[in-house]
Amino acid sequence: MEGKLGETGCVSDKSDIAALEASVKREQRKLKALQDVGAALGSTLDLQELLTLVVDRISEAMEADRSTLYVLDEETNELWSKVAQGERWLEIRLRVGDGLAGTVALTGKTLNIKDAYQDPRFDADWDRRSGYRTTSTVCVPMKNHHGRIIGVVQCLNKSGGTYFTVEDEALLGALASQAAVSIENSKLFLSMVGKNIELLEAQEKLQQKVRELDVLFEIAQVSASAQELDELLEGVLARTMRAVNAEAASILLADADTGDLRFRAAVGGEPIADRCAGNAGT
Repeated sequence: MEGKLGETGCVSDKSDIAALEASVKREQRKLKALQDVGAALGSTLDLQELLTLVVDRISEAMEADRSTLYVLDEETNELWSKVAQGERWLEIRLRVGDGLAGTVALTGKTLNIKDAYQDPRFDADWDRRSGYRTTSTVCVPMKNHHGRIIGVVQCLNKSGGTYFTVEDEALLGALASQAAVSIENSKLFLSMVGKNIELLEAQEKLQQKVRELDVLFEIAQVSASAQELDELLEGVLARTMRAVNAEAASILLADADTGDLRFRAAVGGEPIADRCAGNAGT
């Protein structure tokens, strides 16, 4: 009897050790995935690249079949993301308040659902179009440092046919906080780039205006100092060519009697005929 008890206790101990080892390995995988997510988030400021890099690592950390990171478009009040479809990336959009992710974006509250098809808020349209079958799902909001919602992270179908736990919710919440910081940094970077581009364009326009004013000022000086019409016209042409980066320029005047155009002044280029017919191309 004692031997049997001893054997039973030994088997029980081995089973407990195996379960503990499996749990430790699972936690190690999660920690590695968390580190990978952090590294991915810090590797780029490109928003599209961030979405691509992060979702697979979030799925690994959460032991989920797939994940989606939605970003809030404040102008349209929509969530958008990129999902892989074959070799292409397809943009998907849903209004805030629609579906599970849209509900989380609206309320700011986490949703953890064991069977999505039993929840009336679930929109099965994507499943029907892709042939995918959603069962368990967890969605958490992404919030910036002001507490404003900037997106949603959603994981689908816990591995092993089980469902997501409260611990999974906490883990995804931590990942969402990491992602929110990187997305805000990406938006700030893109905003700064956009403003720099606008400043450069404004500077270029200002410089062009200054050049135009310089040309007008020089033409005014030529007009005041020229003794003859030809001197005036050639001076105007030379300064106009410099303003528009032209290699040659000419002025044609219409003959008062015949209406024909005659070259009165020319600067640069090949020698040209003295006269053109009034209806001919120049």
